[in-house]
Amino acid sequence: RGECRGQTHHDLIFSFPKKHRLKMGGTAFVYIIMGSTIASANVQPGPFTCGSGEVQVPGGMLKLDRFCKPRATAREEVFRPRRCLCKPGTVRNAWGACISLQECYQCGSDPYLDFNRCASACGRGCGSSQGRACIQVCTRACDCTRGYVPDPLGWYGCIPKSWCPSRCPRYSSWRKCHSTCTPRCDGYKPRTCSKFCDEGKCVCWPGYAEAYVKGNMQCVPQNLCVRMRQE
Repeated sequence: RGECRGQTHHDLIFSFPKKHRLKMGGTAFVYIIMGSTIASANVQPGPFTCGSGEVQVPGGMLKLDRFCKPRATAREEVFRPRRCLCKPGTVRNAWGACISLQECYQCGSDPYLDFNRCASACGRGCGSSQGRACIQVCTRACDCTRGYVPDPLGWYGCIPKSWCPSRCPRYSSWRKCHSTCTPRCDGYKPRTCSKFCDEGKCVCWPGYAEAYVKGNMQCVPQNLCVRMRQE
């Protein structure tokens, strides 16, 4: 069959693409779950220290570790032999950190949504990072894995960045819900203002207004609108 798509939290960790199961004799999921021994050769001698939340593999053997969302994790990370594994009752997330099973289950069945103990507090939605300064602050939360962002339309959990509806200009962000009275440099104002949600649009940040130069939208400081109308 295609993929193991169980309905329980137990199945979240067991799910793994068929092509990888076949490559490892039909038991790749056992390697991921049980930490099967890979090799004992080519282990560098000398002391080494496991990271926080890890335990050393007995006998200096190399083993594959367990992952919460293997589909969302880089292939080389999933199949990398390790001398240190996550402690019992924990698994690795897509960023290589050990998380508890409860944290893994918290993010549900979306294959590209994993628990991140250091997710960005600034957000990573479509068009959210262009031109805006952001101080990196870690927050513990479910986070879209590398190459994916939250779906601004809310149809899916996480979507590839290439699916973003639009690349917004500087000083603006993509918004599913927006007002008909957003500031514009041309002075246009509708008779009544309303806020509605549709397929979304780029919205200028507070203090900026929409301006159109050669048909392309830009967001400029509102105090520059008068000068632009005079030019």
